[in-house]
Amino acid sequence: MSTTARLRRLALPIIFAGLLAGCSGGTAPGSLEVGDCFSAPEPDSETREIFDVDVVECEEAHKQEVFAVEEQAEGDYPGVSELEAKAQELCAEEFQGYVGTSFDLSELEASYIVPTEDSWKNDDRDITCTLGAANGPEVSESYKGSSR
Repeated sequence: MSTTARLRRLALPIIFAGLLAGCSGGTAPGSLEVGDCFSAPEPDSETREIFDVDVVECEEAHKQEVFAVEEQAEGDYPGVSELEAKAQELCAEEFQGYVGTSFDLSELEASYIVPTEDSWKNDDRDITCTLGAANGPEVSESYKGSSR
């Protein structure tokens, strides 16, 4: 099953990146869970899509960590704008409880992954909030409770 999602930063400037799960043996973005640590290859420069993420133990080198996941209700695809608004609200609400400091005071950047219309048709209804160091190197620890 193919899953597509968009990744956007909570911090400005807003940057699009598409995530297309699947065929190359990694983990589909729609399968990520709170506490998962992962790295994703650079998206294609034209389509901004990648095909999977590499989930690892948080003690291994990684760039991103999932801090919130919320499944959306079934129904018609609500559109990218509505999903992004929900994602920004969800991620802003959940950040401090996971990291231990407010988003405004944190050195970390938060991003989110939302379903596209195609992935919605394949039952991908999750909004996934992720965080990582801004333009930083990979880390080998969890950000949970780090107060960073």
